[in-house]
Amino acid sequence: MIPVYLKENYTGAYSVIQYGIKGDKVFILKREPYGMTLVMNESGLKFYVHETILSLKPVEKDAVIIPVHKATKRKVR
Repeated sequence: MIPVYLKENYTGAYSVIQYGIKGDKVFILKREPYGMTLVMNESGLKFYVHETILSLKPVEKDAVIIPVHKATKRKVR
């Protein structure tokens, strides 16, 4: 198995399952025609991706942004 890295987040088109995020290490299992590649992530989940989003060099993960809920100011009567 050849280890490669995802260049961008990958979500299933119909299932809307997030298979991997930018920088995740995946392993190439099989190359298909038309640029599709069967890969497996580190947790053992297999999925197809296009070769253009795979990189042989490690990709730095994006910073995690935690949403902050702002408190509202209410007038008390």
